Amino acid sequence: MPGASAFVLTVSDRGAAGERIDASGAALAARLAELGFAVERGLVADDVAAISAAVVEAAARHSLLPGSPRGAIESLAVVEPLLDHALATLSGPFEHERQGTPGS
Repeated sequence: MPGASAFVLTVSDRGAAGERIDASGAALAARLAELGFAVERGLVADDVAAISAAVVEAAARHSLLPGSPRGAIESLAVVEPLLDHALATLSGPFEHERQGTPGS
């Protein structure tokens, strides 16, 4: 997609602390680059203020939603299945943490 840009934000406490390599963000960025996107990456701790700041900063350089109402509806339809997971994450520990298994 010539001229299109993407911002890949990874949210990881261990990644932000330098204790873990961000393999998933790197893989997503690589795939977007293959598709022709100019990719910018960010990495922040799991902190609402840090996440918000990164998104606001990136919004100055990248379109977060397409400009048409139809495009916005289609974008929201893509995000909708992720909302339950996001809300569960915000309301408590990750499942792997409850089970005592390694995770991010």
